[in-house]
This record gives sequence, structure tokens and C-alpha cells, in this order.
Amino acid sequence: MAGNHHWVDRVVETDVLVVGGGAAGTMAAVAAAQEGCRVAMVVKGSLGRSGNTIMAMATFRADGESAAECGEKKADPKYTKDVLFENIIKDGFYLSDQNLVRQYVADAGKRISQFLGWLRQKKQRVIFMPPGVWLTSGKAVGMACRYGVRQESNVDVHGDILIHELLEKDGRIVGALGVKIYTGELIAFKARSVVLSSGGFEPYSFKCSHSDMTGDGPAMAFRAGAELADMEFLLQMPGALLRPLVHRGSILPFVLNVGRLISPGIMNTAGEDIRKKIPPDLRDMAQGSEWMKLIYSYYWAMEISAGKATADHGLYFDFSASSRLRQSPGAIKAFILLKLLYRNRWQFQGKDIRDLFRTAKEGGRWEVGLSNQYAFGGIVVDNHMSSNLPGLYAAGEAASGVFGANRVASALTEAIVQGHRAGRSAAAYAAHSSDAQIDNNQLAAAAENILRFFRNTNGRSAAGVRSAMEKAADTGFGLIRDDSGLNLSLEKVISLRQMDLPEVSLRNQARAYNLEWFQALQTENLLTCVEIGMRSALLRKESRGFHVRTDFPRVDNENWAQRIYCRKQGGEITLSKHAPSTDHLAVPMDRWNDVMAYAAFRQKEMADRSKGKERP
Repeated sequence: MAGNHHWVDRVVETDVLVVGGGAAGTMAAVAAAQEGCRVAMVVKGSLGRSGNTIMAMATFRADGESAAECGEKKADPKYTKDVLFENIIKDGFYLSDQNLVRQYVADAGKRISQFLGWLRQKKQRVIFMPPGVWLTSGKAVGMACRYGVRQESNVDVHGDILIHELLEKDGRIVGALGVKIYTGELIAFKARSVVLSSGGFEPYSFKCSHSDMTGDGPAMAFRAGAELADMEFLLQMPGALLRPLVHRGSILPFVLNVGRLISPGIMNTAGEDIRKKIPPDLRDMAQGSEWMKLIYSYYWAMEISAGKATADHGLYFDFSASSRLRQSPGAIKAFILLKLLYRNRWQFQGKDIRDLFRTAKEGGRWEVGLSNQYAFGGIVVDNHMSSNLPGLYAAGEAASGVFGANRVASALTEAIVQGHRAGRSAAAYAAHSSDAQIDNNQLAAAAENILRFFRNTNGRSAAGVRSAMEKAADTGFGLIRDDSGLNLSLEKVISLRQMDLPEVSLRNQARAYNLEWFQALQTENLLTCVEIGMRSALLRKESRGFHVRTDFPRVDNENWAQRIYCRKQGGEITLSKHAPSTDHLAVPMDRWNDVMAYAAFRQKEMADRSKGKERP
């Protein structure tokens, strides 16, 4: 036991506590340490070897000016900071916090240069593509994270710890309580400030990223009183493999398709190529750009809703009509790319992919689906990355506000820019704050909450509750939504949270490496995030970006160019509308018939700009 805190096994004291071991957490820990603070970095797995960062087909994006400043001779300086800023705002359907976007654009070059230095120190390959894109592998990013942290002697890394509750005293966040996965010990972290950089939430049954994206940071912040926003928006990835099962979740088909390295038919079960249903201007807009995610997801989801998908809600990449000559140049480029990034042309993210290319070569097909890649929603922060709770900061996917309703820029750039700023801000707060004191009564309540599942007998399994939640999200909280489906799914999620989760019991009563226990805690966090997301989706009576309502199809800036905030008041979830910051770019009070009509408007606007025309 530690001191007078009899409910925990150990207390760790530090200046700044960083929760999360990906790119955002790394940058936060390094920045705080460089300001002279003692830093405790807590990772649910292993630093640089777990979480979502290493799952990325890793791209850093900046404007061409910044890329030129980074020494890239092929950078296009005509792609200016102002152009990138405007694209993020407009492509995000005007929901972005413009101050956060301005910070993203202003700081991207410096932070990318810092991270590239780590990558090069580890002799990792980085490919630059104009106007301002750097491509590497998720494994390389993980190695760079480890290298960067190890250069700072006052960063202590605590691996394999699940942080579940924030600790508060006198209105200020003073630490957190978590579980050591391998021993089951309860460990309290006492800190003058806390940075949450633990990623987002992914509620669906089919995943193309790490399965532990369970909304831990936003959920624990919400329970402590922090505001969340944009929880109704979840980015979809069109082209993650469903089958062969050995490759399930692989994003290789999307990567090859968006990079124009393959050009298969995209077939529904009625034998129709859905590419022919996409207007040519939107098809051209999607090729080679991040807009492919929204445009293709929209048309894929319509096919799935119409019952023209496989039993696993998939479509097919069909190579039967593609000549070997047409595929060969792209395949050669793909092999070169894979060889550069993974040192093996037959490897992608650690898996042998020869069987996939063999199938394509033989004119076969791959079954692919829509998979959740990124959560737009998270903790509301200002441009210091500070939440509404003193002492609490957030960065990366655990935060919200940069990308609005549609992401066309890099989440990795978001992570490193915001992580650095959060670390510096948390260090400044810690330097001017009194020593943190933990409230023993709150600590006891937090420990009791974490341990409560051991008291139950003959109840539901955590896996069963999570599976039911995923089914509810699949059914009513996908890209295509309506009032009936959302309400039915919300009722199920509320029932799971109120009735089923409290009855979860553990067959294994040992605390050491009890995966049932950890799944129960993470399912609680997921249920919190999913319920808030569904409530927000019901409130937003329009369509915008990755929120498409068939009963309210119009994009309505006049009434809904508003972010939806949520917070806990009196034990209940309360929602409110807030106008995003518009200090730099005014929001036009226009309406569009649907999300694709807005996409077509943006396509024409960008085409006119490239010709030197301005919007009247």
C-alpha cells in the first residue's frame, strides 16, 4: 500500500502525466520534458508497439511552403498555408474550430521536421510526394516514437497500464487511477497536470485499425466533467478486406485504389459496377485524394442499405475485366512502394500478400467493406489544448475540432502538432501550480468502480455486452442513418449501459492479466462514447460529412453549421449547439440537397480556383 491511500497498491508522483503512447503522446511527453518537467508516460500496451499509430499507412501532410522549408526540393510552394487552411475548413463542411486549424497549418512544418529527424536517426525510409506529403510505415513511426522518448531522461514510461479514472480535487484534475495489466495492481498517478492522448473510439464490429480504440480518454474525461464534441462523426474507410479472413481488416485495397495502383471493378451482388453510379466529376475528385473516403463510402453505403451487399455487408474488388497489361504498371509501382517501406515487396503491415496479387492476376476478386478508421469527436480544447477542466489537456484523436465533419488532411500531423502544444501547455500549468493532492474519498470511489465487476456472479460476459453494442452500432449508427434506426440502436445501448453492464461478472477472479476485467472496463468507455454519438446524431437534423440522414438529407448551414457539445450534468448527458470559431473564414448561409451536392460544389470551387476564378 502507498502512504494513506489504502485502496491502491502504488502511487506514482510526477509533474505531468501523459496517457497514451502513440504519436500525440510521444510529442506531449517530449515537449513537457524539454520544459524541465518530470513526466510519467502511461501506455496501455508498449510504447511504439501498440495502439493505432503503428496501424497507419503513415502519411504526414503539410503545405508546400512548409515542405520546402523542410528541405524538400520537389515541394510545391504554390500550395500555401492559406490554401491548406481553406481546404481543411471547407472540406470539413465548415465545422472546424478555425483557431485549431490555423495552429495545425502554422506548426505542421516544425513538428514534421522534428519527427522526420527521429525517423532518419532510426534509418527509416520516408518517401516525399508533392505538394507536401511524406509517406512511411506505421512500424517506422513506432520506432521514431521510442527513439524520441528515449532521448529525454526525465520521461518515465509505464507500460501495460489501463488508465480508467481521472482524479479531481477542488475543481482541478490532479492525476488518474489505472490497472497494471500483468499484475492487476491499482496504481494512482499524482500529477500537477494531465494530457490525454489515448486515441478515439471505434464502435463497429468490422475494424481496420487497433481493437483497443475504446474511447478511454474521452469517456473518463466526460465522467470527470469535461465537454466533448462532434461525437456523431466517424470516418469510414471504403476498401478494407473482409476476405480472405487472414487479411481481414487490411487497408491494402484502399491504399492501392486511392493511389491508382489498381483499377478493379467495384461490384455489388447484383453484378453492377458502382463506380458507374458515381458522377464523373466526383469520381475524378476522389481519385488520388482523401475525398475518396467520403465519396466512395457514401455510394458504397447506399448499395449496402439497398440490400446489394454480401452477407458480411461487403462489395467486391473485381479483376475479371482488367487486362494484365492494365494492371501490371500499377502492380510494379506497388511492389516498389512496398519494397521501400517494408523492405519486402510481398509484405504489407507484417503480412504476406502474395495470395492477394495472385487472385488479382488470375482475374478473381477480393471481398471488401466499409470500416471505421477515425473518430472526429473527442474532448473540447482551446488552442492551448486545454479542456474546460483546469489541469486537463488533450491531443490528437482524443481531442476534437480540427477536421469538422470530413477529414482531408493528416491525422498524424494533427497528433504531432497537438501533442507538442499540449505537452508545452501542461508543463507551463504544472510549473505554476501548487503540489497536487489526491482526495482519499474520491480515490476510494474510483477504486471501487474499477473493482466492482469482481462482486458479481453468474452475470453477463463483457464480450457479450460489447458484441451487442457493436451490433447496435452496425445497425443504426453507420454512415447512413435515420430517426427510427438511431432511436432503436440508442435504446439498446442505453439498456446495455444501465441493465447489462452492471451485471457483468468475471469467470476469472484473479486480478493478474484478467482480460475479461479489462474488456469490461473498456466496454464501459465504449458505451459512453457510442451513446453520446447516437444522441448527437439524433439531434443533428441534417446531413453533413460522415453523418448522412435519409430523413434529413440536406446540408443546412443556416441552421446546422453548429458543433454539438455534450457534458455530464446531474448524472445525465446534456447536449447543446455551439457555433464553431469563424475568426478567419466566414460560413456561407447556404444549403445543398445532400452531402454529394456539397462535394460537387467543392469540386467546382477548387476547379475554378485553379483557373484563377473567385466565387461571386
